[in-house]
Amino acid sequence: MQSRDRMDISAALGVAVAEVPMSRGVGTPDYTLFVDRQRVGVVEAKAHGALSGAEAQGARYASGAVGRPPEVRDARPQPELRYRFESN
Repeated sequence: MQSRDRMDISAALGVAVAEVPMSRGVGTPDYTLFVDRQRVGVVEAKAHGALSGAEAQGARYASGAVGRPPEVRDARPQPELRYRFESN
């Protein structure tokens, strides 16, 4: 688990980074998952009982994830996210 300001996606094969922005206007998931420097998924966590809208939010993040992450140096581009996880 890494913070966005100290992000190093080459530190391990799998890395989770908090609050990495997606494409402009799409938003920022709670966590972005990287495997081998490629963004593969997002995690959207909600407070207990507050899951309404989280699925749509996750879908929006997935649609805005094509290409190279805007603020992530060394990231490999990808065609689409493989994993979306919404939970409370």
